[in-house]
Amino acid sequence: KVDNPCNTGAWYLQQSAQCTSWCFHAPITSTKGKMSTTATTNTHIKLIYFNLRARGEPLKMLLIHSGMKWENRFVTFDEWRAGSFKEQMPPGRSGAKQLPVLQLPDGTLMSESLEIAKWIAKRCTPSLLGVDTRATGKS
Repeated sequence: KVDNPCNTGAWYLQQSAQCTSWCFHAPITSTKGKMSTTATTNTHIKLIYFNLRARGEPLKMLLIHSGMKWENRFVTFDEWRAGSFKEQMPPGRSGAKQLPVLQLPDGTLMSESLEIAKWIAKRCTPSLLGVDTRATGKS
């Protein structure tokens, strides 16, 4: 566990002493108006993407909001073009190897931005996905 050096309760960015990647640390609980959002898991996950905003930025925002402990793994374009890193990634729905990818605590790699966003949103309390009234039979 890393203590928040600024003691503000806001998320902050810190470089790990063990590696060269940056980790985002957020408070476990954040209050937005009257709604409290607490992550249901405090395990370490890794978001793997290029060092640019694009499809990775909404996922970073969700991770920060969720309060989960996570690491941002930047992939350089040279690493991606070399192919060895790319071959380790799971294919997306199109069958092509692509980023972003979320590495789960058990080592499983999840592709597809929307699936990653849903996975993160589902683990917030209350869930950011809401309630599907068709599934529950209530209106």
